[in-house]
Amino acid sequence: MSEAERKAVAADPLWTNEGQVLWVLERSAGTDDLAPVSAIATELGGQPQAVVSALRKLAVSGAVAAHTVGGREIWGTAAQVQRMDEARRQAEADRAEAAERIHERNRDLEALRCRLESSVAGRGIEVTSLSRMFPKVWDGSRLDQLMVMTDDPEVAAWLLGRLADPD
Repeated sequence: MSEAERKAVAADPLWTNEGQVLWVLERSAGTDDLAPVSAIATELGGQPQAVVSALRKLAVSGAVAAHTVGGREIWGTAAQVQRMDEARRQAEADRAEAAERIHERNRDLEALRCRLESSVAGRGIEVTSLSRMFPKVWDGSRLDQLMVMTDDPEVAAWLLGRLADPD
């Protein structure tokens, strides 16, 4: 190999371990497919220790990043991991927002239950919810029950509106 060829090889990062590892990871950069060290080593036909060393160097430079799943690191380009982390944060925020909407609706329904309970007090009708059991049973009387249930948020919102303002 001539000196010019040696310089050309040295200048081409694809010939380094880091270049090879980055090449493997960049092939799936447009997807959410991250790779464990063993898969990268198998694909390159190299040793896992060399892959780990290359990944650590690339991580320091910001080219790649690790994502931990089940206590195991899987690797991808920094953009891939950032995208996945952002998607996870957004999903968690969406779940928290949905939970808050449910809690708010349940608070509204509980307030309505209290209003209904006071309006039928003394008539032998008990008003309850699934989260609150009937507090008492009158002596010798039969308990009248009306239970309305829905698992559709739009229907629940409509029902809440109708019961709160029957006009």
